[in-house]
Amino acid sequence: MDAPPLPVILIGGGILAFAALFAWAVLREGRRQERDRDRALAEALAPLGWTWERVEALRERIRPFGALGTARNPIPGAARRTVETPAGPARLFLFHQVAISTRKAGLFTACLAELPRPLGGELVATAAGPAGVRLSRAALSDTATTGDDAFDRRFVVTARPAETASALLDDETRADLLGAAGALSAPLVLQVRGGRFVVHNDVSAASSMTRPEDYAALARLAEGLARRWSAGAGA
Repeated sequence: MDAPPLPVILIGGGILAFAALFAWAVLREGRRQERDRDRALAEALAPLGWTWERVEALRERIRPFGALGTARNPIPGAARRTVETPAGPARLFLFHQVAISTRKAGLFTACLAELPRPLGGELVATAAGPAGVRLSRAALSDTATTGDDAFDRRFVVTARPAETASALLDDETRADLLGAAGALSAPLVLQVRGGRFVVHNDVSAASSMTRPEDYAALARLAEGLARRWSAGAGA
């Protein structure tokens, strides 16, 4: 079989080289954007007492938390704060995570809290518009309501066991969640599992939280919940 003509070889090689250079440029730009986001996060939270650092095994620690935990991208670092409570220190980590999978794609801004005591159950509260709340309640069999009309119109809650919802979502917590949902630039999600919880944006809504105001609001919410729940709520 005759070898392909030299012009064909040159054209093929040029296409491969272009593809390799394009992929490298895309990767480089993605890393630059990642560094810029993390720098903005660190600068926004430094006045609130948070410090940026590398955190070992952070991806493993968020693995139980749905789509946030199944994202496979590395997390280079996080803004960190330790909150002292009567039960012991609560550790908070605020970070970005890129979600690229067959089910979800987007940018998470999330805060993981590790508490000094377990909370006794699992809970997910997701902010949505009135239509989204109605559709979710129609589709899910285990949603819970709190009796607070303003909160129940804004959040879809699932809990196991069912009493976890009433134990964790007291008046102050519901007010904090409603306030944060109104301040953030993307729908808010709260997930609780054992002695950990995360608050983050809902990437299925195709929006992100990358403003300095978002970082500050998420940090204040997580710190307030960590203090309250470490002190005894949800026992």
